[in-house]
Amino acid sequence: MTGTESLPYVLICILPFALLGGWLLNATMLRSLKELVSAQRWQSVSGRIVESKAVGQRELKGGIIYVPFVKYEYQVAGQRYESKNIHPGNAGGYEGIRHEETVRNNVTREYPVGKDVQVYYNPNNPAESALKKSNQILVIMGLPMVLAFDIGLIFYFRWLAFYAAELFK
Repeated sequence: MTGTESLPYVLICILPFALLGGWLLNATMLRSLKELVSAQRWQSVSGRIVESKAVGQRELKGGIIYVPFVKYEYQVAGQRYESKNIHPGNAGGYEGIRHEETVRNNVTREYPVGKDVQVYYNPNNPAESALKKSNQILVIMGLPMVLAFDIGLIFYFRWLAFYAAELFK
């Protein structure tokens, strides 16, 4: 069997596993995008920063990256809440950086302990909150990625149906 003859078998046998991974990524991105869109309707209250620091996280390669850790408190209808989400659904928004001092300086400058902040919360679940309503990068990058994957999936299954029909003639 030559390389070109084995290509359809590779596409039929291996591509489904790649598609499964892509589908899981797609589902995760759609869920995050849905959370970001629904957060646009969240209400806001005043809150206060109670903790702000850089936290080290071990990478798969063994290195350490530092990410911001911000804890804040707020009240809704007399009930006190605490949260650590900067973005809705904790969708990130900060890249991990290798220099702890850089992250610590950035996060403590933006969110110093004791600072009064605007907290956005889900009116249906006030324990769900964020300091920012959306993560523009995720929306800008996520939507085209989801659409491109979905279009690719449609073309793959159309090709697979055509190839299977030709194969079993």
